[in-house]
Amino acid sequence: MTAKQKMALVFATASVLPTPAALAAARVCSPEPVDADAAIRSRWPDLAAAIGAAIDGRDDVDTCARVALRLDPSGILLRVNLLDGRSAARAVSRQEDVVPTLVALLMLPEGGAAVLAPALSSGAAPATATPAAVPPVPRGGSATVTLGATPPAGPAVARPRPSATTVAEPSASSLPSPPDSDPFRLEVSLATAGRVGDGYRGISLGALTAFEVGGWLGGLQAAAARYDRADESPGTSSLLLAVLGGRRFRFKAPSTVSIDLTAGPALAVRGFGSRTAVRAPAGSGEAPPAPDDGPWARLVAGAHVSFRARSVVRPFAGIDGEAALGTWAAAPVGAEPRLPAWTLGLVVGATVGTP
Repeated sequence: MTAKQKMALVFATASVLPTPAALAAARVCSPEPVDADAAIRSRWPDLAAAIGAAIDGRDDVDTCARVALRLDPSGILLRVNLLDGRSAARAVSRQEDVVPTLVALLMLPEGGAAVLAPALSSGAAPATATPAAVPPVPRGGSATVTLGATPPAGPAVARPRPSATTVAEPSASSLPSPPDSDPFRLEVSLATAGRVGDGYRGISLGALTAFEVGGWLGGLQAAAARYDRADESPGTSSLLLAVLGGRRFRFKAPSTVSIDLTAGPALAVRGFGSRTAVRAPAGSGEAPPAPDDGPWARLVAGAHVSFRARSVVRPFAGIDGEAALGTWAAAPVGAEPRLPAWTLGLVVGATVGTP
């Protein structure tokens, strides 16, 4: 056989042998068992099985790769080792990102081997390098692909085909809007209080119509009170109208308690049924003092703790009080008694309104 005949035989044999790319495409492996450490198996016992099920039977990923999972301070450390010695590692912060990241790492190009492309996930920053060919591995050696670094220049490779299991990040417009944290609320409260102060003791009944915007309160309060003196002297009563403002403090779930702090100016007048008989000494020629029914400027304040704060009907308890504004003088001798200069009491009641 001549030299030309031998050369022709070699070319003919080479033309019928499968190419390395065809051998890689024809290679089919059962997915290797996932090597997960004890911390991963304890925290996510089904994660290794989920990875095997995700890549089993797929023809667009390298099922011959070895996958190892380790729990790292930075998250879940994913390491992939291919049969040709190449490897890559990636850290994700959520268990849901493990399978999409692994599929992206093992994605096969059109008829080639896995390129170990960096995967995009919410648990790690995307790599800034552009896709490039992996450098050839010398005989008997291995090479490691470092994600996030610029690979050496080389011939471009085909982009991996999109995977059915790739998780797409939802756009901002498709996300549900958060619940309104500062709604407008309207409510009506009824309360009763027992009060003492300035030598008086008594009881009051009141109603409050209020609104809340972003935790700030505003409202109008009306109250009627009856006071008696401890020394059996004549008592008195009052009608009061106040404008209140304040702040509501809500506690995070599962707590159902809120605290309201309120204060505001008020005007008070003498109530009904508080008239007393006043007599002047005979022959004195002095007329009885003219009755002083107000109005008197006063300051009211309160601190209430509401229970079942997320219900329509909310009971509450607390303390409240009122004090005279400006100079407060006692009633002249023989005149009807004025209101107490100050009172402080315990209040209980209920509120009906927007939860």
